[in-house]
Order: sequence, then structure tokens, then C-alpha cells
Amino acid sequence: MKKLPTLGKLKKIADGLWSTLIRQRDKVCLICGGMDNLHAHHVIIRKRLSNKTRWSPCNGIALCYRCHMIKLHRDSDKDFLDVYMEKVNEKIPQEIQEELRNEAKEPCSDPSRADLEALINKLTILLQGDSV
Repeated sequence: MKKLPTLGKLKKIADGLWSTLIRQRDKVCLICGGMDNLHAHHVIIRKRLSNKTRWSPCNGIALCYRCHMIKLHRDSDKDFLDVYMEKVNEKIPQEIQEELRNEAKEPCSDPSRADLEALINKLTILLQGDSV
């Protein structure tokens, strides 16, 4: 009998599918337009995420390693953050950003196995159709 993946493993699978979906959808870094070493970045930061926003394609943008890890997370200088916010606002309408912020505030419990399996199926279908 095959052992079922743990909830933690299912979350990692969902995270990986979400990341792939964002990078395939955007194709280039939102800030510099680079195509190498793309990362999927949560607009509403992960520490504040609910289950609704963690895997929402609307809450993701592609950034290259340099813009994501060095400029945004490590250095975070004001000029770069201004450009970052301008680009995010161009890509994601204010109504969607507000909806994401509101959803992120909602209390949430850990997703069930059925929830995660349904999410994984949804993300897989989105990837196959590339219709994000």
C-alpha cells in the first residue's frame, strides 16, 4: 500500500506549482526585464498569508534573483522600493491588491488534505493551460 504524502509535503508541492506558474506566466523580471534565474515573489508577504492568498496567482510576480533577493530583501533602498511599488501597481490593479490584503487578514486554519489536493489539481490545470 502506497503511503500518502504528508500535509507538509502537499504544501511544498503546491508551493512549487505556484512558483512555476508565476514564473511561466510572467516570463521576465517585473523590475529589470531579465529572464535568467527567475523567482516567484509574493506581493502580500508570506508571513501574513492566509491559505487564500498563499497560492493565489494574483499574489505573485516574477523577479530575477538580483532584484528579488539582493535589491528587495537584502538592500531594500527607498529608490528601488519606489520602482518596485510602481511596477506592482502597474501589474496588479488596486482592487485586487486590496482584496488580497483583506483576505490575508482573515483567520485561517491549516488546509485539509482534500483542500490541498484540490489546490494542486487546480494549479496543475492552470499550468497546463497557461491561462493565468
